[in-house]
Amino acid sequence: MLIHWGLHRPRDHWREATCAEVGCINYFGGWRTILHADDIANIELIRRSRMGFREERGDGLITFVFSPGQQCFTGQGGGHRVAVGRDPIMTKDKRIMEPLEFMDNWNDHQYRRSING
Repeated sequence: MLIHWGLHRPRDHWREATCAEVGCINYFGGWRTILHADDIANIELIRRSRMGFREERGDGLITFVFSPGQQCFTGQGGGHRVAVGRDPIMTKDKRIMEPLEFMDNWNDHQYRRSING
């Protein structure tokens, strides 16, 4: 019989975080955004963003090269998240379990599997 084990963190188990908190590679190393030259709306959005970048043009494209040390677009949009320190919700076949009970059941299950091949 198949047993379904689960560890879940609902939305209230997370908070928004900065690029620095999550170790965002764009924050530490900078990044590039490449747009077609006719994508006026997004080009103007970037130009008005007050972010540090330089523009490179060629072959009908505009490359925005963003300098390190600033929030990336994901970070600005609230896309970076870190856990708030609450235990995940642990389940066995959709039944919610306390962490110690979950680990005890999981260990027993793994032991039985190891000796029964």
